[in-house]
Amino acid sequence: MVAHGELANHRPASESLAGQAIAPHVSTESFPVRTALAGMLSPPTVDLCRCHDDPAPEHRNRKNAQASHRSFAVPAVDYNFNQNKNPTRRWRNPDPIQARCNMFVRSQIRRRWFDAPDTISAHKPAGAKVVMWLSLAMVVFFFHAPLSAQQARSTTLTQIDHIVQRLMQDQGVAGMSIAVAQDHELIYAKGFGLADVEHSVPATETTRYRTASIAKPMTAAVVLSLMENGRLTLDEPVQTYVPDYPEKRWQVTTRQLLGHLGGVRHYKSSAESSSTAHFFSLSSALKTFADDPLIHEPGSKYRYSSFGYNLLGSVAEGAGEAEFMALLHEKVLQPAEMTQTVADDTFAIIPNRARGYIRATKSLLTTLPDDHRLVEGELYNATLHDTSMKIPGGGLLSTAPDLVRFALALNQGKLLNSDTRDLMWTRQKTTDGKTTNYGLGWSVGRKSGRKAVWHGGAQSGTSTFLLLYPDTGTCVAIMSNLQRLSLMQTAVAIADLVDPPKYDYQPAIKKLRAAVRAEVEQKELPAFSISLVDRDQIVWADGFGFQDAENETPATAETVYRVGSVSKLFTDIAVLQLVEAGKIDLDAPVQTYLPDFKPNNPYDVPQTLRQMMSHRSGLVRESPVGNYFDPDEPTLAATVKSLNKTSLVYKPETKTKYSNAALAVVGAVLEQQIDTSHPQRVRQTILDPLGMTSSSFVVTPAIDPKLASGWMRTYDGRRFQAPTFLLGTGPAGNMYSNVLDLSKFLSCLFNEGRTPDGKILDRRSLSMMTTPIEDEDGKPQGFGLGFHIRDLDGETKIGHGGAVYGFSTQLESLPKRKLGVAAASSLDGTNGMVGRLTDYALRLMVATQDSRSLPDYPTTAPIPPARAAELIGTYRERDGDRITTITEINGDVFMQRGSFRYELRASADDGSIVTDDEIGFGTKVVRNGYSEIVIADTTYERLPDEPPTDIPDRWRGLIGEYGWDHNTLYILEQQGKLYALIEWFYYYPLTEVSDDVFEFPDYGLYHGESLNFTRDADGVATQVNAAEVVFKRREVGTNDGETFKIVPVQPIDDLRAGALAASPPPEPGDFRAADLIELVSLDSTIKLDIRYATTNNFTGAVFYRQPKAFMQKPAAQAVARANAKLKPLGLGLLIHDAYRPWHVTKMFWDATPGHLKDFVANPANGSRHNRGCAVDLTLYDLETGNPIQMVAGYDEFSPRSFPQYPGGTSRQRWYRQLLRRTMESEGFTVYEYEWWHFDFKDWKRYRIGNRTFEELTQ
Repeated sequence: MVAHGELANHRPASESLAGQAIAPHVSTESFPVRTALAGMLSPPTVDLCRCHDDPAPEHRNRKNAQASHRSFAVPAVDYNFNQNKNPTRRWRNPDPIQARCNMFVRSQIRRRWFDAPDTISAHKPAGAKVVMWLSLAMVVFFFHAPLSAQQARSTTLTQIDHIVQRLMQDQGVAGMSIAVAQDHELIYAKGFGLADVEHSVPATETTRYRTASIAKPMTAAVVLSLMENGRLTLDEPVQTYVPDYPEKRWQVTTRQLLGHLGGVRHYKSSAESSSTAHFFSLSSALKTFADDPLIHEPGSKYRYSSFGYNLLGSVAEGAGEAEFMALLHEKVLQPAEMTQTVADDTFAIIPNRARGYIRATKSLLTTLPDDHRLVEGELYNATLHDTSMKIPGGGLLSTAPDLVRFALALNQGKLLNSDTRDLMWTRQKTTDGKTTNYGLGWSVGRKSGRKAVWHGGAQSGTSTFLLLYPDTGTCVAIMSNLQRLSLMQTAVAIADLVDPPKYDYQPAIKKLRAAVRAEVEQKELPAFSISLVDRDQIVWADGFGFQDAENETPATAETVYRVGSVSKLFTDIAVLQLVEAGKIDLDAPVQTYLPDFKPNNPYDVPQTLRQMMSHRSGLVRESPVGNYFDPDEPTLAATVKSLNKTSLVYKPETKTKYSNAALAVVGAVLEQQIDTSHPQRVRQTILDPLGMTSSSFVVTPAIDPKLASGWMRTYDGRRFQAPTFLLGTGPAGNMYSNVLDLSKFLSCLFNEGRTPDGKILDRRSLSMMTTPIEDEDGKPQGFGLGFHIRDLDGETKIGHGGAVYGFSTQLESLPKRKLGVAAASSLDGTNGMVGRLTDYALRLMVATQDSRSLPDYPTTAPIPPARAAELIGTYRERDGDRITTITEINGDVFMQRGSFRYELRASADDGSIVTDDEIGFGTKVVRNGYSEIVIADTTYERLPDEPPTDIPDRWRGLIGEYGWDHNTLYILEQQGKLYALIEWFYYYPLTEVSDDVFEFPDYGLYHGESLNFTRDADGVATQVNAAEVVFKRREVGTNDGETFKIVPVQPIDDLRAGALAASPPPEPGDFRAADLIELVSLDSTIKLDIRYATTNNFTGAVFYRQPKAFMQKPAAQAVARANAKLKPLGLGLLIHDAYRPWHVTKMFWDATPGHLKDFVANPANGSRHNRGCAVDLTLYDLETGNPIQMVAGYDEFSPRSFPQYPGGTSRQRWYRQLLRRTMESEGFTVYEYEWWHFDFKDWKRYRIGNRTFEELTQ
């Protein structure tokens, strides 16, 4: 007995059915290859191919199917095909004949498929994750003039060649044959590789392979044809036609067997799935399982069963009164003109029969005895297998063209009438109403947005797949002599190439446009642009808001943004181009190219470009010079040189640490190898070939008019224009682009790096970029050599974000579907929201393709005040020490949790409380009574509302602001720990190493790095070296007990006469009569410290002759009530100012420099102080009479005065919040720039007043 019969009569050269010449296969001497599995394994029942005759991975149970999808969706290619990935398990066959054969196989496969010298057997494709060629497989037309019909057909067929060749290379396939039909016409049939490796017999379109489970649709067609002929009824018990089949607990019908609902078991073991026993009739094969009980009640469950189809063969023989193969010939093969399809008879001499193979994968090797001699990744003969026990379920031989003829004949009504065919392609239901994915003999569903039917086959030495789009007559058949191949995605890619799907995205665009508008309005985005890409087409692109600071130029799809770290992708590609040219080795020490690059590396592992491009080099995040904070625009050389002052944070290859500095080094290596600068090189080899005319690493005359103004935002409520300096780490983040240009880049990725004028990068290099790097334990780290790889609803998503001063960008794609989104915002720190929109856009496009309902975009509304009041407080994790604080200011509710402060809002769907801001969305907060809240399934308990303890004296000199106006580092205390608030949004608890040394936490931007403070003689820090960046202390505000002072524009006395002579602005309308009363008349514990009656104020001049505080009576009474609420806490109100005559407001305004006028009222509008409805106040200790220390002093003209200023200590902020809550409870609102200033709710009902205190007391 032989495994697959002998091969004969292969044509060495021929013409394909489409007229495309099949390349002749040159014959060379061959060597005998021992049947490795038969001769080397013991016992013989070891399961080497546990999926034999399964319906292929696509048809297994859902859990296994998902596992299979994961293992094949994201590829990992060994870029060095000669590298031995597992040297400790490497085994060399000492037999020189075997060794020569292995070398010959590799060379022949290489030469014939790819005309390349690299070996294939040494590459271990079946043991590694499969290359993402499928994600990037389809070659598309890239933004150029349409081709003629003949050119398009020729191009399409060539592209099919490329797809098949890549699959074979990446999976190490020996031989494969493909047939394709379009509009019910066979347009392509071709063989690739070797049908018999040992004898160098080429695979052609006439090569016969085992069909495996694709026999089932043919068996179903026979049975249904007999039904049409009145020879059987689908719902009669099978014993009607097979009397010898024993009665079971339940009756089984033919319909149930056709839909895998009959309860007949599948294989018990590998001994059955790869049986070598021969059966000469179906009746004898039936005895294999006939006496076994049913595994479930028929109709109640879907359970795939090849034996169920064997039983169907016997049903057909009983009803048709003929042998099964005769019926198959009559009902299917003859009318479909399938001349090459026969039973897989192991005894017969069958021309053109392929020999089957298997590659030794990791999973396979784990099933073998410890003394096995197989080498991972090598090609071996598949196990011997006789399929005569299951001819109706998987025992045929056929060719790819014959399989296509079968599907087309069925679709065209040549085998069954249309009603029966439609019944065959209708999903079956279980008795409890659940719909399966299987009809009668076919899997039924949708592919690329249209109806599809398909079936796969997996068996010893073979993998097959048959796909049909019934509505268009597009069909693909793939047959291979390598088992354990997943072929569905390949078939869909080829079918979609010859019959491109057409989608109506307009409903999706309408919903997306509404979502974008809602976000732009709610988040107050200055400018936002977005584009959607399907393969080589921009489906939609638009802009929202205004690109300029003056709000005069609307944002469009052509608006240019700084795209931040998206730049890294272009730098990585530029370097990989040199790798392909043989000028750079990714695994050589960096010093090979930069001899002067010498950061302190205490480890015995050199740093390489591969490590740096995948953020595994151990290098610091930022360089000392040219870092993200540095506005001096140093050269790339100076930036990289400064890294010599740093030490590695981690041993290379041991931990993923995102590093901008590392990409600067990568860019420096690039420049060292070429005669041009990094920006010029990227322009020449990437941007220009892609037609990205609005993209650059420097601002050009073409970019400048379209460049959006970037805006910064802060937690304390400020917005200001972003700085525009270029980063010293330019290769990591200096790129400018727009969404249209980024769309061209996405299409190039989908086109495997090709442009109309050639390719910018080899697909294997792209695969490295999109394959996750694994740690020492084999865990994917989320980054390839550039791209960030994540999951979106079970699909692989690749892309990169960009965050740079004033701009937030997301570039995302689903490579399997060739869908992409580019989006950018001109507001800093909005990547969470931009990412949410890009994900929503992808989901809309996927739903469109799959003909599913379009998802809604969840929206929110402000939390009602009563609900907000119930949430406010500080909470500690019940089973941990994490703290969460919820606050409210002017109707906005915020939760500080982990590294961020989030806004809380009420879901528009059900009113639930969720996070919704620029950073994140969707984390639920549930109130569980007064004392508990639940955040994302974690319970937090409310802490007592009492002032936190004071800080240790050693920390006092550290707390403060450091750095620059454009990027300030805050050192603050929170819940008994020092924190760093860095890059405006990231709160990190610090671990104290010594009085002056602290460590960042083991997560976030700066994990593994430290902060080192330098103090002066008074113990006050003058600077801090945080993560190798030196931040100088900022002189902000005043020291405790001091009063902030300005230098008046003019002397106050010179301004007084003019102010007294001026008149307040006229105010038409009805107002209440003024009723100003002194605050102290209502409560003697209200203390006065009227600063403007003294020189102890921001001007140093006296404005009032008397230290008095007047307010309109309702406002004064509200202040008194607030004071009464504070007394039980041992506190009282200390008044600094209340009613203020208008002429004093004018003097303030005229005396204050322009950059500080946010802190004084414009007399042209009047002040709420002028109306007697505003009060400046603080808290004091009733026992000592001393003022309570706040973060900033009264009238300090600095951000420290903002009610949401994040710095200072927990104790200071607690008192500030207590004051605000108390005043708000009595109808006051705090002024956004001054924590001490409160406006009474009825201020609009009173006129501007200008009477002096003396006039009021006369």
